[in-house]
Amino acid sequence: MENDESNAVIVLDNGSGYLKAGYSNQTSPDICIPALVGREILRYGEKIDLNKIKETKKKSEQKKLIKQMIKERHLKEIMIGDEIVGFRSLLDLSHPVTEGIITDEEDLFKLWDYTLTQKMGIEDPSEKKIIVTEAPLNPISNKIKIFEILFEKIGVGAINIEPQAKCSLFAEGIDTGIVLDSGDGVTHCIPVSDGAILKHSIERMDIAGRHITEYLVRLLQKKGYAFNSSADFDFVRELKEKYCFVSNDIETDRKLERETSYYNSYHLLPDETRIRISDEKFEAPEILFNPSLIGKEYDGIPYMMMKSINKCPIDCRKGLYSGIVLSGANTLFPGFASRIENEIKKLYKETALKLAKEKKIKININVIDSPKRKYSVFIGASIIANHYNTEGNDDYWITRDEWLECEDTGDYTKENLIKNKCQSYLKDK
Repeated sequence: MENDESNAVIVLDNGSGYLKAGYSNQTSPDICIPALVGREILRYGEKIDLNKIKETKKKSEQKKLIKQMIKERHLKEIMIGDEIVGFRSLLDLSHPVTEGIITDEEDLFKLWDYTLTQKMGIEDPSEKKIIVTEAPLNPISNKIKIFEILFEKIGVGAINIEPQAKCSLFAEGIDTGIVLDSGDGVTHCIPVSDGAILKHSIERMDIAGRHITEYLVRLLQKKGYAFNSSADFDFVRELKEKYCFVSNDIETDRKLERETSYYNSYHLLPDETRIRISDEKFEAPEILFNPSLIGKEYDGIPYMMMKSINKCPIDCRKGLYSGIVLSGANTLFPGFASRIENEIKKLYKETALKLAKEKKIKININVIDSPKRKYSVFIGASIIANHYNTEGNDDYWITRDEWLECEDTGDYTKENLIKNKCQSYLKDK
Protein backbone atom coordinates (compact mmCIF):
# COMPACT_ATOMS: atom_id res chain seq x y z
CA MET A 1 0.00 0.00 0.00
CA GLU A 2 1.32 3.39 -0.99
CA ASN A 3 2.19 6.23 1.33
CA ASP A 4 0.17 9.22 2.48
CA GLU A 5 -3.18 7.47 2.73
CA SER A 6 -4.29 10.00 5.36
CA ASN A 7 -4.99 12.60 2.68
CA ALA A 8 -5.96 10.28 -0.15
CA VAL A 9 -9.57 9.85 -1.27
CA ILE A 10 -11.21 6.44 -0.86
CA VAL A 11 -12.58 4.95 -4.07
CA LEU A 12 -15.52 2.51 -3.92
CA ASP A 13 -16.33 0.72 -7.16
CA ASN A 14 -19.25 -1.56 -6.28
CA GLY A 15 -20.49 -3.81 -9.07
CA SER A 16 -23.02 -6.63 -9.02
CA GLY A 17 -20.28 -9.24 -8.74
CA TYR A 18 -17.32 -7.62 -6.99
CA LEU A 19 -16.46 -4.63 -4.84
CA LYS A 20 -13.18 -2.91 -5.69
CA ALA A 21 -11.85 -0.44 -3.15
CA GLY A 22 -8.68 1.43 -2.36
CA TYR A 23 -7.09 4.87 -2.19
CA SER A 24 -6.79 7.42 -4.96
CA ASN A 25 -2.99 7.33 -4.76
CA GLN A 26 -3.01 3.69 -5.92
CA THR A 27 -2.79 2.43 -9.50
CA SER A 28 -5.04 -0.56 -8.78
CA PRO A 29 -7.55 -1.44 -6.08
CA ASP A 30 -6.11 -2.71 -2.85
CA ILE A 31 -9.26 -4.72 -2.18
CA CYS A 32 -11.32 -6.86 -4.57
CA ILE A 33 -13.94 -9.00 -2.83
CA PRO A 34 -17.24 -10.64 -3.80
CA ALA A 35 -20.09 -8.14 -3.42
CA LEU A 36 -22.01 -10.64 -1.32
CA VAL A 37 -23.52 -11.03 2.14
CA GLY A 38 -24.22 -14.56 3.37
CA ARG A 39 -26.32 -15.96 6.21
CA GLU A 40 -26.10 -19.44 7.66
CA ILE A 41 -28.43 -22.05 6.24
CA LEU A 42 -28.37 -25.83 6.58
CA ARG A 43 -29.65 -27.80 3.63
CA TYR A 44 -29.93 -31.57 3.68
CA GLY A 45 -28.78 -33.65 0.75
CA GLU A 46 -26.89 -30.79 -0.89
CA LYS A 47 -23.51 -31.61 -2.31
CA ILE A 48 -20.82 -29.88 -0.32
CA ASP A 49 -17.10 -29.69 -0.74
CA LEU A 50 -16.13 -32.47 1.65
CA ASN A 51 -15.73 -36.16 0.79
CA LYS A 52 -16.58 -37.05 4.36
CA ILE A 53 -20.02 -35.53 4.03
CA LYS A 54 -20.57 -37.16 0.63
CA GLU A 55 -19.76 -40.59 2.07
CA THR A 56 -22.24 -40.18 4.91
CA LYS A 57 -25.56 -41.65 3.80
CA LYS A 58 -27.84 -40.89 6.75
CA LYS A 59 -29.23 -37.39 6.86
CA SER A 60 -29.07 -37.36 10.66
CA GLU A 61 -25.35 -38.05 10.50
CA GLN A 62 -24.93 -35.43 7.80
CA LYS A 63 -26.55 -32.92 10.11
CA LYS A 64 -24.12 -33.71 12.90
CA LEU A 65 -21.13 -33.51 10.60
CA ILE A 66 -22.22 -30.20 9.11
CA LYS A 67 -22.80 -28.72 12.57
CA GLN A 68 -19.37 -29.91 13.63
CA MET A 69 -17.85 -28.42 10.47
CA ILE A 70 -19.55 -25.11 11.21
CA LYS A 71 -18.15 -25.16 14.71
CA GLU A 72 -14.66 -26.09 13.57
CA ARG A 73 -14.53 -23.65 10.71
CA HIS A 74 -16.01 -20.79 12.73
CA LEU A 75 -18.93 -20.05 10.41
CA LYS A 76 -20.43 -16.74 11.50
CA GLU A 77 -24.10 -15.80 11.51
CA ILE A 78 -23.41 -13.17 8.83
CA MET A 79 -20.45 -13.45 6.48
CA ILE A 80 -19.32 -10.74 4.09
CA GLY A 81 -17.23 -10.52 0.95
CA ASP A 82 -14.13 -12.69 1.00
CA GLU A 83 -15.32 -14.38 4.21
CA ILE A 84 -17.81 -16.29 2.07
CA VAL A 85 -15.18 -18.10 0.00
CA GLY A 86 -15.35 -21.81 0.81
CA PHE A 87 -18.70 -21.56 2.60
CA ARG A 88 -21.13 -20.89 -0.28
CA SER A 89 -22.98 -24.18 0.06
CA LEU A 90 -23.75 -23.39 3.71
CA LEU A 91 -25.02 -19.85 3.16
CA ASP A 92 -28.04 -18.03 1.84
CA LEU A 93 -26.41 -15.36 -0.35
CA SER A 94 -27.54 -11.79 -0.96
CA HIS A 95 -26.39 -9.44 -3.75
CA PRO A 96 -26.84 -5.94 -2.25
CA VAL A 97 -26.34 -4.41 -5.71
CA THR A 98 -27.95 -5.99 -8.76
CA GLU A 99 -27.37 -4.57 -12.25
CA GLY A 100 -26.26 -1.28 -10.71
CA ILE A 101 -29.31 -0.85 -8.44
CA ILE A 102 -29.25 -1.15 -4.65
CA THR A 103 -31.56 -4.04 -3.75
CA ASP A 104 -30.74 -4.35 -0.05
CA GLU A 105 -29.64 -1.22 1.82
CA GLU A 106 -28.86 -3.01 5.07
CA ASP A 107 -26.64 -5.58 3.40
CA LEU A 108 -24.88 -2.88 1.38
CA PHE A 109 -24.18 -1.04 4.63
CA LYS A 110 -22.70 -4.25 6.06
CA LEU A 111 -20.55 -4.74 2.95
CA TRP A 112 -19.24 -1.17 2.91
CA ASP A 113 -18.72 -1.02 6.67
CA TYR A 114 -16.79 -4.30 6.54
CA THR A 115 -14.66 -2.99 3.68
CA LEU A 116 -13.86 0.36 5.27
CA THR A 117 -13.34 -0.71 8.88
CA GLN A 118 -11.99 -4.25 8.67
CA LYS A 119 -10.33 -4.47 5.26
CA MET A 120 -9.00 -0.90 5.06
CA GLY A 121 -8.60 -0.33 8.79
CA ILE A 122 -10.29 3.08 8.87
CA GLU A 123 -10.86 4.15 12.46
CA ASP A 124 -12.53 7.54 11.88
CA PRO A 125 -14.64 7.66 8.68
CA SER A 126 -15.59 11.29 9.37
CA GLU A 127 -12.14 12.37 8.23
CA LYS A 128 -12.43 10.62 4.86
CA LYS A 129 -13.64 11.70 1.42
CA ILE A 130 -15.14 8.99 -0.78
CA ILE A 131 -15.71 8.72 -4.53
CA VAL A 132 -18.42 6.19 -5.37
CA THR A 133 -18.79 4.97 -8.95
CA GLU A 134 -22.27 4.51 -10.38
CA ALA A 135 -23.87 2.52 -13.16
CA PRO A 136 -25.36 4.22 -16.24
CA LEU A 137 -28.77 5.84 -15.81
CA ASN A 138 -28.51 5.53 -12.05
CA PRO A 139 -31.84 6.88 -10.67
CA ILE A 140 -31.84 9.69 -8.12
CA SER A 141 -33.45 7.37 -5.56
CA ASN A 142 -30.42 5.09 -5.80
CA LYS A 143 -28.04 8.03 -5.37
CA ILE A 144 -29.89 9.12 -2.24
CA LYS A 145 -29.50 5.61 -0.78
CA ILE A 146 -25.73 5.82 -1.36
CA PHE A 147 -25.51 9.08 0.56
CA GLU A 148 -27.77 7.83 3.35
CA ILE A 149 -25.64 4.73 3.92
CA LEU A 150 -22.30 6.53 3.84
CA PHE A 151 -23.33 9.67 5.71
CA GLU A 152 -25.99 8.50 8.16
CA LYS A 153 -24.85 4.95 8.95
CA ILE A 154 -21.08 4.98 8.40
CA GLY A 155 -20.44 8.69 8.97
CA VAL A 156 -17.91 9.59 6.25
CA GLY A 157 -16.84 13.21 5.82
CA ALA A 158 -17.58 13.99 2.15
CA ILE A 159 -18.84 12.19 -0.96
CA ASN A 160 -19.09 12.51 -4.70
CA ILE A 161 -20.46 10.11 -7.28
CA GLU A 162 -18.91 9.53 -10.69
CA PRO A 163 -20.26 7.59 -13.69
CA GLN A 164 -18.36 4.40 -14.42
CA ALA A 165 -18.12 5.18 -18.15
CA LYS A 166 -16.45 8.53 -17.53
CA CYS A 167 -13.98 6.82 -15.20
CA SER A 168 -13.12 4.18 -17.84
CA LEU A 169 -12.35 6.88 -20.41
CA PHE A 170 -10.21 8.87 -17.98
CA ALA A 171 -8.23 5.73 -17.24
CA GLU A 172 -7.23 5.75 -20.92
CA GLY A 173 -6.42 9.47 -20.92
CA ILE A 174 -9.33 10.49 -23.16
CA ASP A 175 -12.64 12.25 -22.59
CA THR A 176 -14.48 11.25 -25.79
CA GLY A 177 -15.37 7.71 -26.80
CA ILE A 178 -17.89 4.93 -26.36
CA VAL A 179 -17.46 2.61 -23.40
CA LEU A 180 -18.45 -1.02 -23.71
CA ASP A 181 -18.84 -2.01 -20.06
CA SER A 182 -19.61 -5.67 -19.41
CA GLY A 183 -19.33 -6.98 -15.88
CA ASP A 184 -21.19 -9.63 -13.92
CA GLY A 185 -24.83 -8.69 -14.38
CA VAL A 186 -25.31 -6.30 -17.29
CA THR A 187 -23.64 -4.94 -20.44
CA HIS A 188 -23.85 -1.26 -21.40
CA CYS A 189 -22.75 0.90 -24.31
CA ILE A 190 -22.22 4.44 -23.04
CA PRO A 191 -21.15 7.23 -25.43
CA VAL A 192 -19.23 10.13 -23.89
CA SER A 193 -18.35 13.40 -25.62
CA ASP A 194 -15.95 15.88 -23.98
CA GLY A 195 -16.58 14.23 -20.61
CA ALA A 196 -20.36 14.47 -21.01
CA ILE A 197 -22.43 11.28 -21.04
CA LEU A 198 -24.93 11.19 -23.90
CA LYS A 199 -27.71 9.70 -21.80
CA HIS A 200 -30.27 9.23 -24.55
CA SER A 201 -27.86 7.16 -26.61
CA ILE A 202 -27.04 4.57 -23.94
CA GLU A 203 -27.84 0.98 -24.85
CA ARG A 204 -28.24 -1.88 -22.37
CA MET A 205 -28.27 -5.66 -22.58
CA ASP A 206 -29.07 -7.80 -19.54
CA ILE A 207 -26.51 -10.43 -20.50
CA ALA A 208 -23.04 -10.49 -18.95
CA GLY A 209 -20.61 -12.67 -17.00
CA ARG A 210 -23.13 -14.32 -14.69
CA HIS A 211 -25.29 -15.40 -17.66
CA ILE A 212 -22.27 -16.87 -19.46
CA THR A 213 -21.53 -18.95 -16.36
CA GLU A 214 -25.17 -20.09 -16.17
CA TYR A 215 -25.10 -21.08 -19.85
CA LEU A 216 -21.84 -22.95 -19.33
CA VAL A 217 -23.54 -24.87 -16.51
CA ARG A 218 -26.36 -25.83 -18.91
CA LEU A 219 -23.93 -26.93 -21.62
CA LEU A 220 -21.98 -29.10 -19.19
CA GLN A 221 -25.19 -30.57 -17.77
CA LYS A 222 -26.13 -31.70 -21.27
CA LYS A 223 -22.95 -33.82 -21.15
CA GLY A 224 -24.16 -35.45 -17.95
CA TYR A 225 -22.19 -33.44 -15.39
CA ALA A 226 -24.14 -32.45 -12.27
CA PHE A 227 -23.84 -28.85 -11.11
CA ASN A 228 -26.57 -27.93 -8.66
CA SER A 229 -25.31 -25.89 -5.70
CA SER A 230 -24.11 -22.32 -5.33
CA ALA A 231 -20.64 -23.71 -4.68
CA ASP A 232 -20.79 -25.55 -8.00
CA PHE A 233 -21.54 -22.23 -9.68
CA ASP A 234 -18.21 -20.91 -8.43
CA PHE A 235 -16.37 -23.92 -9.84
CA VAL A 236 -17.97 -23.39 -13.24
CA ARG A 237 -17.12 -19.68 -13.11
CA GLU A 238 -13.49 -20.68 -12.59
CA LEU A 239 -13.71 -23.02 -15.58
CA LYS A 240 -15.10 -20.13 -17.62
CA GLU A 241 -12.26 -17.81 -16.65
CA LYS A 242 -9.61 -20.47 -17.35
CA TYR A 243 -10.83 -22.00 -20.61
CA CYS A 244 -13.38 -19.83 -22.42
CA PHE A 245 -12.64 -17.55 -25.38
CA VAL A 246 -14.56 -15.60 -28.00
CA SER A 247 -14.58 -17.16 -31.43
CA ASN A 248 -13.83 -14.97 -34.44
CA ASP A 249 -15.29 -17.59 -36.78
CA ILE A 250 -17.91 -19.58 -34.92
CA GLU A 251 -18.83 -21.96 -37.76
CA THR A 252 -15.20 -22.89 -38.42
CA ASP A 253 -14.61 -23.51 -34.71
CA ARG A 254 -17.74 -25.66 -34.51
CA LYS A 255 -16.59 -27.75 -37.48
CA LEU A 256 -13.10 -28.09 -35.97
CA GLU A 257 -14.58 -29.27 -32.69
CA ARG A 258 -16.83 -31.85 -34.41
CA GLU A 259 -14.08 -33.33 -36.56
CA THR A 260 -11.06 -33.17 -34.23
CA SER A 261 -10.12 -33.26 -30.57
CA TYR A 262 -8.31 -29.92 -30.83
CA TYR A 263 -10.45 -28.10 -28.24
CA ASN A 264 -10.58 -30.92 -25.69
CA SER A 265 -9.39 -30.05 -22.20
CA TYR A 266 -9.78 -32.03 -18.98
CA HIS A 267 -10.29 -30.50 -15.58
CA LEU A 268 -10.38 -32.04 -12.10
CA LEU A 269 -13.03 -30.56 -9.79
CA PRO A 270 -12.56 -30.37 -5.98
CA ASP A 271 -14.66 -33.52 -5.53
CA GLU A 272 -12.24 -35.31 -7.93
CA THR A 273 -14.77 -35.42 -10.76
CA ARG A 274 -12.93 -35.29 -14.09
CA ILE A 275 -14.76 -33.35 -16.76
CA ARG A 276 -14.08 -32.75 -20.45
CA ILE A 277 -14.48 -29.26 -21.88
CA SER A 278 -14.51 -28.73 -25.64
CA ASP A 279 -16.94 -26.59 -27.67
CA GLU A 280 -18.27 -25.07 -24.43
CA LYS A 281 -15.13 -22.92 -24.45
CA PHE A 282 -16.45 -20.75 -27.27
CA GLU A 283 -20.18 -21.57 -27.17
CA ALA A 284 -20.71 -20.04 -23.69
CA PRO A 285 -19.34 -16.53 -24.49
CA GLU A 286 -21.11 -16.59 -27.86
CA ILE A 287 -24.35 -15.47 -26.14
CA LEU A 288 -22.86 -11.95 -25.97
CA PHE A 289 -23.00 -11.87 -29.77
CA ASN A 290 -25.98 -14.19 -30.36
CA PRO A 291 -28.36 -13.81 -27.39
CA SER A 292 -30.93 -15.99 -29.17
CA LEU A 293 -28.86 -18.98 -27.97
CA ILE A 294 -30.44 -18.46 -24.54
CA GLY A 295 -33.80 -17.29 -25.82
CA LYS A 296 -33.13 -13.55 -25.48
CA GLU A 297 -34.24 -11.05 -28.12
CA TYR A 298 -31.28 -8.66 -27.91
CA ASP A 299 -29.26 -7.92 -31.04
CA GLY A 300 -25.87 -8.69 -29.53
CA ILE A 301 -23.01 -6.39 -28.58
CA PRO A 302 -21.84 -5.14 -32.04
CA TYR A 303 -25.36 -4.17 -33.13
CA MET A 304 -25.96 -2.59 -29.74
CA MET A 305 -22.83 -0.45 -30.14
CA MET A 306 -23.80 0.68 -33.64
CA LYS A 307 -27.28 1.55 -32.44
CA SER A 308 -25.82 3.62 -29.61
CA ILE A 309 -23.40 5.49 -31.92
CA ASN A 310 -26.10 6.17 -34.52
CA LYS A 311 -28.28 7.77 -31.83
CA CYS A 312 -25.55 10.35 -31.18
CA PRO A 313 -25.15 13.66 -33.04
CA ILE A 314 -23.31 13.20 -36.33
CA ASP A 315 -20.54 15.61 -35.38
CA CYS A 316 -19.36 13.47 -32.44
CA ARG A 317 -19.55 10.00 -34.05
CA LYS A 318 -16.00 10.19 -35.44
CA GLY A 319 -14.63 10.51 -31.90
CA LEU A 320 -16.76 7.62 -30.71
CA TYR A 321 -15.51 5.25 -33.42
CA SER A 322 -11.89 6.15 -32.65
CA GLY A 323 -12.31 5.59 -28.91
CA ILE A 324 -14.11 2.28 -28.36
CA VAL A 325 -13.05 1.49 -24.79
CA LEU A 326 -13.54 -1.99 -23.33
CA SER A 327 -14.21 -2.09 -19.60
CA GLY A 328 -15.10 -4.80 -17.10
CA ALA A 329 -13.90 -8.34 -16.45
CA ASN A 330 -16.31 -9.81 -18.97
CA THR A 331 -14.33 -8.19 -21.81
CA LEU A 332 -11.16 -10.11 -20.88
CA PHE A 333 -11.99 -13.24 -22.89
CA PRO A 334 -9.26 -13.97 -25.47
CA GLY A 335 -10.53 -12.92 -28.89
CA PHE A 336 -13.11 -10.48 -27.50
CA ALA A 337 -11.44 -7.28 -28.70
CA SER A 338 -10.70 -8.55 -32.21
CA ARG A 339 -14.27 -9.87 -32.59
CA ILE A 340 -15.67 -6.47 -31.60
CA GLU A 341 -13.37 -4.61 -33.98
CA ASN A 342 -14.07 -6.93 -36.92
CA GLU A 343 -17.84 -6.84 -36.49
CA ILE A 344 -18.00 -3.07 -35.97
CA LYS A 345 -16.00 -2.56 -39.16
CA LYS A 346 -18.33 -4.89 -41.02
CA LEU A 347 -21.46 -3.19 -39.71
CA TYR A 348 -20.00 0.24 -40.42
CA LYS A 349 -19.42 -0.69 -44.05
CA GLU A 350 -22.99 -1.95 -44.29
CA THR A 351 -24.82 0.82 -42.48
CA ALA A 352 -22.71 3.95 -42.17
CA LEU A 353 -20.27 4.09 -45.09
CA LYS A 354 -22.70 5.84 -47.41
CA LEU A 355 -23.29 8.61 -44.89
CA ALA A 356 -19.56 8.96 -44.29
CA LYS A 357 -18.86 9.33 -48.02
CA GLU A 358 -21.58 11.93 -48.35
CA LYS A 359 -20.09 13.92 -45.50
CA LYS A 360 -16.51 13.17 -46.62
CA ILE A 361 -15.70 11.89 -43.13
CA LYS A 362 -12.70 9.63 -42.66
CA ILE A 363 -13.46 7.23 -39.82
CA ASN A 364 -10.84 5.40 -37.79
CA ILE A 365 -12.30 2.47 -35.86
CA ASN A 366 -10.09 1.87 -32.84
CA VAL A 367 -10.79 -0.61 -30.03
CA ILE A 368 -8.89 0.17 -26.82
CA ASP A 369 -8.40 -3.04 -24.84
CA SER A 370 -6.16 -2.07 -21.95
CA PRO A 371 -4.72 -5.05 -20.01
CA LYS A 372 -5.91 -3.26 -16.86
CA ARG A 373 -9.52 -2.90 -18.06
CA LYS A 374 -10.78 -5.14 -15.27
CA TYR A 375 -9.93 -2.21 -12.96
CA SER A 376 -10.29 0.69 -15.40
CA VAL A 377 -13.26 2.17 -13.52
CA PHE A 378 -11.27 2.22 -10.29
CA ILE A 379 -8.20 3.69 -12.03
CA GLY A 380 -10.23 6.46 -13.69
CA ALA A 381 -12.09 7.23 -10.47
CA SER A 382 -8.73 7.59 -8.70
CA ILE A 383 -7.57 10.13 -11.30
CA ILE A 384 -10.78 12.12 -10.88
CA ALA A 385 -10.59 11.88 -7.09
CA ASN A 386 -7.05 13.27 -7.04
CA HIS A 387 -8.21 16.23 -9.13
CA TYR A 388 -11.19 16.91 -6.87
CA ASN A 389 -8.97 16.63 -3.80
CA THR A 390 -6.73 19.56 -4.70
CA GLU A 391 -6.98 22.99 -3.09
CA GLY A 392 -9.84 25.11 -4.39
CA ASN A 393 -12.03 22.18 -5.46
CA ASP A 394 -14.27 21.99 -2.40
CA ASP A 395 -17.35 22.53 -4.56
CA TYR A 396 -16.95 19.04 -5.99
CA TRP A 397 -17.89 17.50 -2.64
CA ILE A 398 -21.07 17.11 -0.63
CA THR A 399 -20.13 17.17 3.04
CA ARG A 400 -21.82 15.26 5.81
CA ASP A 401 -22.82 18.54 7.48
CA GLU A 402 -24.50 19.74 4.26
CA TRP A 403 -26.40 16.49 4.01
CA LEU A 404 -27.59 16.40 7.60
CA GLU A 405 -28.61 20.06 7.54
CA CYS A 406 -30.72 19.52 4.42
CA GLU A 407 -34.35 19.78 5.52
CA ASP A 408 -35.86 18.32 2.35
CA THR A 409 -38.29 21.23 2.05
CA GLY A 410 -38.70 23.80 -0.73
CA ASP A 411 -35.64 24.03 -2.95
CA TYR A 412 -33.33 22.77 -0.24
CA THR A 413 -33.89 19.05 -0.83
CA LYS A 414 -31.43 16.20 -0.86
CA GLU A 415 -32.28 15.60 -4.50
CA ASN A 416 -31.44 19.19 -5.46
CA LEU A 417 -28.27 19.08 -3.37
CA ILE A 418 -27.07 16.07 -5.37
CA LYS A 419 -28.08 17.61 -8.71
CA ASN A 420 -26.33 20.90 -7.90
CA LYS A 421 -23.05 19.36 -6.67
CA CYS A 422 -22.46 16.03 -8.38
CA GLN A 423 -20.60 16.21 -11.65
CA SER A 424 -22.54 13.23 -12.96
CA TYR A 425 -25.52 15.57 -13.18
CA LEU A 426 -23.74 18.73 -14.19
CA LYS A 427 -22.04 17.16 -17.20
CA ASP A 428 -24.59 14.66 -18.45
CA LYS A 429 -26.39 15.50 -21.70
